[in-house]
Amino acid sequence: ISISAQPANGVKPETLLAAIERYVEGLSKPGFSGLTIKRIKARYATSYKRRASNPQELYRSLISWVASGRDYKHFNKVPALVEQTSKNDLEELAAALAGPGRIVSGILSPAVPGTPSVIGSEVVAGRQAGNEADRVKP
Repeated sequence: ISISAQPANGVKPETLLAAIERYVEGLSKPGFSGLTIKRIKARYATSYKRRASNPQELYRSLISWVASGRDYKHFNKVPALVEQTSKNDLEELAAALAGPGRIVSGILSPAVPGTPSVIGSEVVAGRQAGNEADRVKP
């Protein structure tokens, strides 16, 4: 997590630091509010619509998608997958990521029954042991 903030006029840096600490501590608590999930989905939908309306951005996104080893046939399915992702899916992912030293890359999508949500490896002394990166299964 990287957080950058400047205290407003009249706010002590210690007060801002305490607020940031409370925020980060709150991230570790289980569960997501419905509002948080709606906000994540809305941000993604807005971003996707913006990219889709700009041929250069859409092309860059598709090239990035294919370059990372993903099947191009699934590129246009991502918005529907994001929309179908449930609160439970995100809570399961958050629980898997709660361990120290986790690195994850992936796509936000609904869980597939009978498959692991995260295939993991641990990071040791800043270097990864095992897999190339933890991957969230689409």
